[in-house]
Amino acid sequence: MYMINLRQDGVDGNVFSNKEHLFNLDRNGKIKQINETELLSAINGKSVLVLVHGFYEEIFDVLSYYLTLDYHYRKSLTDKYDAIVGFIWPSGESKYGNYHSKEHIRKAGSFFRHWVYRLNCAQCTIDVMSNGMGSLVVYHSFQIPGDFRIRNIFLMGAGIPQEVQTNISQMEKIVDLVKHIWVFYIENNNSHDNKSVKNKAKKPMIYSERKKWEKQTAQIQNVSLANLTGLIDDYRGYQSLTFVIELIGALLSNSQNLLSTTVNDVKERVLNDS
Repeated sequence: MYMINLRQDGVDGNVFSNKEHLFNLDRNGKIKQINETELLSAINGKSVLVLVHGFYEEIFDVLSYYLTLDYHYRKSLTDKYDAIVGFIWPSGESKYGNYHSKEHIRKAGSFFRHWVYRLNCAQCTIDVMSNGMGSLVVYHSFQIPGDFRIRNIFLMGAGIPQEVQTNISQMEKIVDLVKHIWVFYIENNNSHDNKSVKNKAKKPMIYSERKKWEKQTAQIQNVSLANLTGLIDDYRGYQSLTFVIELIGALLSNSQNLLSTTVNDVKERVLNDS
């Protein structure tokens, strides 16, 4: 898989680098540094899944997370994607880095938006999968004017900005640029046990106004919500759970986007195989 790393020295989770670090990470954890031309040439015209991690991630946790996803997605979705790209941003390294996390969201969104544009220019078909508050990076990339194309966005345990929850027109603006948005969530999903985050985030998680939001998004054809309560215990469960991998594969194969039917079918198959 390929990595786009915005951290200072490629490691510091609290500081942006003055240059982008690009590299190829093989399944044995071996890293090879590459340049932009090499990266874009390698994925030119291909179907690409871009990963975006959430808050409070040290670099070794990010790499472990991305390698785990690479293993599971390569195992189950080799016919769906030609390449996987991990986007690494300075998201803070612990719950005490909450200031850095919030300060850096918009800047990371700007970088992310620029890379989507580059991938578009390379004629890539782009799907995005974000975990937890990484969805806010994706959200802020949409606030930058300009045309770009993303096929699917998979939001895992998504942080939904309050302005989107309370003003459905904000979501309508986003879906105009995306073929489909899939929101996976569990009820009462406290991603991080940190009172300062819970109190100051102004209802960032989808469960905060879930019923109202479900009713509003039901009016938008290309937004689907999947309640995975009982199948996943916390936000980490999205990283390796067989059900989620199988579900995404089934959704990509389902031209009619019948989410409820697909969820039930995949759930029954995975439970029978376990």
